[in-house]
Amino acid sequence: MRHFTPHLLNLLAPCTAPKLLVACSGGLDSMVLLHATAQTQIPFGVAHCNYQLRGTESDADEALVESASQAKGAPFHCVRFDTKAINKHKNTGIQELARDLRYSWFAQLCEEQGYTHVLTAHHRNDHIETFFINALRGSGLRGLTGIPQQMGNIIRPLLEVSKTELTQYAQEQGIQWREDASNSSLHYTRNWVRHSITPILAARDANWEKKLLVTLSNLQQTETWIRRVVDAALDATQLEPKVWNRGMIAGQPALPLICLHWLEEIALNSARLEELQQACVSTESLYFKGHRGILALSGNKIFIRPLDTQQDHKTLLIHHWEELVLLPGVEEVGLITPAEVDFLAKPDQSSAAFCWIDLDTLDFPLRLETYKEGDRFYPLGMRGSKRISDYFNELKFTDVEKQQPIILRSAKNNIIWILCKRLDRRFAVTNTTKQVLRLRHLK
Repeated sequence: MRHFTPHLLNLLAPCTAPKLLVACSGGLDSMVLLHATAQTQIPFGVAHCNYQLRGTESDADEALVESASQAKGAPFHCVRFDTKAINKHKNTGIQELARDLRYSWFAQLCEEQGYTHVLTAHHRNDHIETFFINALRGSGLRGLTGIPQQMGNIIRPLLEVSKTELTQYAQEQGIQWREDASNSSLHYTRNWVRHSITPILAARDANWEKKLLVTLSNLQQTETWIRRVVDAALDATQLEPKVWNRGMIAGQPALPLICLHWLEEIALNSARLEELQQACVSTESLYFKGHRGILALSGNKIFIRPLDTQQDHKTLLIHHWEELVLLPGVEEVGLITPAEVDFLAKPDQSSAAFCWIDLDTLDFPLRLETYKEGDRFYPLGMRGSKRISDYFNELKFTDVEKQQPIILRSAKNNIIWILCKRLDRRFAVTNTTKQVLRLRHLK
């Protein structure tokens, strides 16, 4: 830890008048980071997220960080998230959601308060664990390089410091911290790697960490070289910023690497790699939505646009079918022919991942809204109509879930789809359908 100050100052050397924001949870790592940052004499503030997942324990974390911030004379920023309620409508893991929430808030704080950099307390053990986590997820090469020391204005000055060193430093300096009981739960992949995988490796080879760090360094160098190849291919086929010539991309020898790069950029699972490659060499229109952006293939163009995570979905208007990819829970939108559909024999056209709509039945603009008292629809696969309220009760929706904007309406005010749940049969594919709108969604 004694090398922390010069190392941080070296990372900040290109920046004039830095103002730091220290992300602090109240745990060992971030409390050490807070204490060590105060030694640099650089102006800093402290940011704490209370996810309200552990009741009084979460509040005690918040109180500790606030007290430590005051003792260091640093501004204290705190936000409280109703994480469980938010997660019910995000279809993602709690840890992934928490990460998205905090980084979005950090960016907001930087803009409002003038912070130039965000410091996080990721350390060497986190770096190594991330390699295993991403390897198990089927990550691309970038994921296998672990955690970057710096990305944009995010800096991780403790990345070369081990957990053992952090503990020793905290004890020497009399730093208080709080233990999160969930850190011992094997339910989370990171904890499982930490408590099940790394002990086996340590028992096998006392120097396994040093050897793996060499491997990570080699992978980083390889990734840097591949990035140059991909960048050159993208530059050669670019029509305008974030727009590429589809025909030229399809003929690139580096097509698999380019597609993997795009999936990582929009934060979509790399398991979709083969699917994206096939889409690049076809002529169909497809829209892939990841956590950070939308990748569109339309005509002879491929383009990426960032996903507006701050968009108020309660006022969302859909003016064209491609924009349906903006709907919460929808991962991909494409236009196909009836000949490509093999489900017409099923009365409800049910699928765990897809919704099929007769494009010609839609009257735009469509609206995404909340349920209104008295709403009725004609559920596909059922006879007659049904009250939306009764359908919600059958699904055992909570009061909070009932108030979410998940009703897609037509310009004529007809209910088209209860998002990711049930299509109205008036908009279903039939034997006379000419164009099929296929939506891939989270069930």
